[in-house]
Amino acid sequence: MLGSVPRHRSPGETRSNGTHIARPNPATTNGDTMKRLLLTAAAAIATGALALPGTAAAATPAAATPTCEFTRAVCLWDAAGNRFNVSALNPAVGTCVDLAWHGWGNGRATSGANTGTRTAVLYSNTDCSGGSYQLVPQGQYPSISFPSNSIYVY
Repeated sequence: MLGSVPRHRSPGETRSNGTHIARPNPATTNGDTMKRLLLTAAAAIATGALALPGTAAAATPAAATPTCEFTRAVCLWDAAGNRFNVSALNPAVGTCVDLAWHGWGNGRATSGANTGTRTAVLYSNTDCSGGSYQLVPQGQYPSISFPSNSIYVY
């Protein structure tokens, strides 16, 4: 999957800062949980091949976290340096993003950064439940060994 960008579940729009805002998909939205009703995830997937000039550096050592140039977002990187960045359309409410659906499940994220003002939480299950790993605001995480499959972001 290196060099390819998975499709998003629903059409959306792109912010001026380059992050993608996903629109809710009525086919997957139900009244069972508030999280499903608020499925307004903004997910942008960028690989090293899609990085801006000067940002696609050679593989970054595990001890260093690449820079997340997006505001109010969580950036995750895999061992190869590929980036996944995400933020909620409505930061007052937040949203759960299924990382596995986007190809980022099973602990693919090995480092990360939270440029937001609220704590983001990685979860072991795809529905933001199970074991968790917190990413505090303005935090840099050069080594994440948590087997994440979803993330709740604001």
